[in-house]
Amino acid sequence: MGGGELYCDTCGLAPVVAAGGLIGSTPTGVAVPGRGTGTGSVGGGGSGVGGPDSGSSRSSSRASSRASSRSSTSRRSVSGRLSRSLSGASSTSRSVSVRSSGTSTGQSARNRLGAGLVSIPEVPRPDPRVAVMDNPEVPERKRFCSRSDCGAPVGRSRGERPGRTEGFCTKCGHPYSFVPKLRGGDIVHGQYEVAGCLAHGGLGWIYLAVDRAVSDRWVVLKGLLDTGDQDAMAAAISERRFLAEIEHSNIVRIYNFVEHLDQRTGSMDGYIVMEYVGGKSLKEIANDRRTPDGRRDPLPVEQACAYGIEALEALGHLHSRNLLYCDFKVDNAIQSEDQLKLIDMGAVRRMDDDESAIYGTVGYQAPEVAEVGPSVASDLYTVARTLAVMTFDFQGYT
Repeated sequence: MGGGELYCDTCGLAPVVAAGGLIGSTPTGVAVPGRGTGTGSVGGGGSGVGGPDSGSSRSSSRASSRASSRSSTSRRSVSGRLSRSLSGASSTSRSVSVRSSGTSTGQSARNRLGAGLVSIPEVPRPDPRVAVMDNPEVPERKRFCSRSDCGAPVGRSRGERPGRTEGFCTKCGHPYSFVPKLRGGDIVHGQYEVAGCLAHGGLGWIYLAVDRAVSDRWVVLKGLLDTGDQDAMAAAISERRFLAEIEHSNIVRIYNFVEHLDQRTGSMDGYIVMEYVGGKSLKEIANDRRTPDGRRDPLPVEQACAYGIEALEALGHLHSRNLLYCDFKVDNAIQSEDQLKLIDMGAVRRMDDDESAIYGTVGYQAPEVAEVGPSVASDLYTVARTLAVMTFDFQGYT
């Protein structure tokens, strides 16, 4: 499907190496969407500064139909939208912006990557402005309908006519837009001055901005919900407030949740404001290693294990707070200087949450998640799978 990716109808695994030996961005999706209803969506795929190709898409295969859908034709993933229940969770308050008031209890001290056991080359922290895209565009091959039950290709060229960047899905009629909603110089929430686009993720564009209220620090703005329903958006933001309480040296900081009026459409959009993490994702680090003949050279096991140690520190902190990460993979961790950080918190959920849609990535997600849901064990599975992807010479389908 799409660019030639195939997914096994028996085990659900996808190729982890794209044509040319590059580790591919396997689609992220809902493992058990049947647990919730509604059309709201929160969280989202994407990356730090890796560019538009480092975002992830969301799939919508339903656990209840897994057995009946085992055919010779694979299903293409849906880009970026997840169904979740918002019934009875409307909010009348428009003051949904919050600031973190969490403590640093349990925060691990900053240690040299590798815990002193192995030497890992540092990744210098770049000038954030260098990461801003000059011409933010989404390639046609990555344009799909955002409805969780559709996922049809949209915005594709026909003959000599280029594909539209805005319009309506010809299959379900759902509107789509791949045009950035924010532009350089825009002020969000009276505080965050937009510098430009960093990447395109599952819920739209990811922006670099300057926090004019706090020492002109660099921050990242990420779309939180794509809906015209303000009550649904406020409810979704309220459900994610706990992310601002998470403080750990190996986890990106969440600073704020804000609303911003889109002057072009008149809709009120929600954004999550987070720490800017400059560096390279594990995906980029793995893809940069090449043999003399141009093939990908797997990372040394000891280097991958050094990353694993850092990842387990972060996941252990989440688990101690009864939270699950659910979507650890090469796209979602960045090495900045001598430290590894988890950069995408869109899939984090409470351990006792039996209603919300479950995020996961085909090829990384533990096979039992579709039947019994995520757990500490399934989180550990994603780490082990990521280490395997980095250290084994995966070619084609695995």
